[in-house]
Amino acid sequence: MFKIISISNNARLGVLKTRHGKIETPFFMPVATKLAVKLISPKDLEKIGIKSIISNAFILYLDPGLSTIKKAKGIHKFMNYNSIIFTDSGGFQMASPAFMESINEEGVHFRSPIDNSNISLLRKKIWKFNKN
Repeated sequence: MFKIISISNNARLGVLKTRHGKIETPFFMPVATKLAVKLISPKDLEKIGIKSIISNAFILYLDPGLSTIKKAKGIHKFMNYNSIIFTDSGGFQMASPAFMESINEEGVHFRSPIDNSNISLLRKKIWKFNKN
């Protein structure tokens, strides 16, 4: 849920509410591509007042992988961080000419930016995952 608090010319102040807290916008969000902000622990992020981070869903899918994240009972518990975590789709990496192999009715086929292996995100598999 997003609520605008104040508007001044082309700027606005708002509050974004998520399951893991509220945050005033605009805000700074460190990048934690693999659920780690380089050189800063989750406890230190909280100590210095960082209220949110952003990670990459595509990279997390590849490493550590869905089964590891499920076993940890989610990304918050996996990284021991209780504040807000946003994820982007990772579509930029997946669609990059350096990694894209093909796309068709079955799904997307690409080379992993982590280990160069062949990966297929199949439409049926994604549909099944989203329904659960």
